[in-house]
Amino acid sequence: MNSEYSHLFERLHEQLDQVEESLQPLKDSESIFDLVEGKDDVEQAKQYVSLSYAINSALYSYYKLHGTSTDESPIMSELQRVKQYVGKIKHAEKQIQPSSEDKNEQRPKVAKDAASRIIKHHT
Repeated sequence: MNSEYSHLFERLHEQLDQVEESLQPLKDSESIFDLVEGKDDVEQAKQYVSLSYAINSALYSYYKLHGTSTDESPIMSELQRVKQYVGKIKHAEKQIQPSSEDKNEQRPKVAKDAASRIIKHHT
């Protein structure tokens, strides 16, 4: 076997091991509801969207490997829907916990020159 191909097969094998390791919690649980038990709503949504993305991207890859056109396939609209949910989750996370950058944007700006004139005038 060509050394270039053997290297590719080794990489593929390593990546498949990583996928298998990532899917282990799913294999160990009796239902997908067990995976989200005890998590808050946002974490549950993340888990469901991640699972949906994994399934849809695997189906997309299957279509591509078999030469099926995915341009007009329902899989593309499904992947787009999952992408929209990811955006909604990110938006919800920002609403729950705004970042420090967002806090700074919400503060009114202080005109330093005007403030120093007021302080000098009143003291």
